[in-house]
Amino acid sequence: MFGNKFINFTLEYLNQIGYMNIIFTAKTIIDGNFALKEPVQILYCLHKISLYLEGGMYMLSVSKEISIEHSDLVELSKNGENKSFTMNVDKYLDSRMLDIFRNIEVYGGFQHGIMKVYYNEYLDLSWTDKAKNELLFSMRKSLNKQKKVLITSDNFSKLMLDKTFIPEAKVPYNFFREANSYLDKLDYISAYIHFYMILEYCFAKGKFSGEQKQNFKKSNMLKYAVLSTISMIKERNYDLYLEIKQECTDKHKELNFDSLIDIMYCYRGELSHATKRAVYEEKQELVKPITLFISSVCFSVCGNIKVYCDKFVSEDTRKRRVNDHIQELEKRLGLE
Repeated sequence: MFGNKFINFTLEYLNQIGYMNIIFTAKTIIDGNFALKEPVQILYCLHKISLYLEGGMYMLSVSKEISIEHSDLVELSKNGENKSFTMNVDKYLDSRMLDIFRNIEVYGGFQHGIMKVYYNEYLDLSWTDKAKNELLFSMRKSLNKQKKVLITSDNFSKLMLDKTFIPEAKVPYNFFREANSYLDKLDYISAYIHFYMILEYCFAKGKFSGEQKQNFKKSNMLKYAVLSTISMIKERNYDLYLEIKQECTDKHKELNFDSLIDIMYCYRGELSHATKRAVYEEKQELVKPITLFISSVCFSVCGNIKVYCDKFVSEDTRKRRVNDHIQELEKRLGLE
């Protein structure tokens, strides 16, 4: 989940630890139009949250008390008497802790002048022996591991032409940018809602509820995007494919276009319902598979806006090509 999950853990530390209470702290830079007269500290849901000045920069840290046990350690290698061990960071840097950073950035922007919390860029993590007040070890963690896109003179010049040739892409492309920003921060709920807005804008024809779902199912362009995504994840991300297939099974549905429209529509409703949304807020990993799926669907939708641009491809040609692709995908996936 967090890229490189492990840190070095020496045998000397291992011999000292049977059961140890420690203070785990994650901190990063916070930026905005605010000032502090003195360090600020509050307690929230068993976490200590601190805002303070360090090295000329404002820092935000979140700490909690937790225990280290032998079961937390994973043996990495063994060579005679020489052993090295690692520690799984996921137990410490969990979704609830990340939510605190995320919520401070989101809600602090309204009346507290907070502009950005850099938790997605990096977090400095530390483990401190509570009894001895002694730092055991520390590390820096980066959450954002997305591959960077190379910009060249050629593709940058084409970017500037998009406004001329595909003005209709402005809204869905902007939603896609915002959704990806949430996805980078592991905020799967906000990401899902923004990706879904792309489908609403492109295919709902201004309708809601059942009519919206029916309009989705009538769109061959959306069907092409969904089937392309099923085919792609089956080949390149089989674990996600199995998770999406299980989603269909859990809802007593077959893995096909209509079923996935029903499921994506259902998630949109649940994420808008306060009681049901609260369950997902508590454990956003539940929304991760469907969010990754809809993100790929929307990537395909946004790409096809450019490929089947009205200025270069006639409606008849577009319909014929899309139908041909759908038939090919249905055959490949055994959905005929």
